[in-house]
Amino acid sequence: MAQLEEQMIGNDDPRSQRERIIRLAAEVFRGCSVVFDEDQPPSWLRFRIDAPPPLSTILGVSGHYHMSEIADKSDEQLRALLRATAPAFAER
Repeated sequence: MAQLEEQMIGNDDPRSQRERIIRLAAEVFRGCSVVFDEDQPPSWLRFRIDAPPPLSTILGVSGHYHMSEIADKSDEQLRALLRATAPAFAER
């Protein structure tokens, strides 16, 4: 039981979910970067996808997501959410 509780805490951990978004965004948007809105409370996520240098274009902005919403998504579901953020720039 304790192991399951530790796993659930890890899934809702803001750092691990941010790292997961960065990792999956690197697959969906080659060379782009993820910039998180630091004005959000720790349990909420909002981010944007920036084009690779030398461009300084914002490709897309996410909605507001509670950490548990992101944690509940599979990697494929999260990739789909990322693609929807900036579909014209996503790798297929």
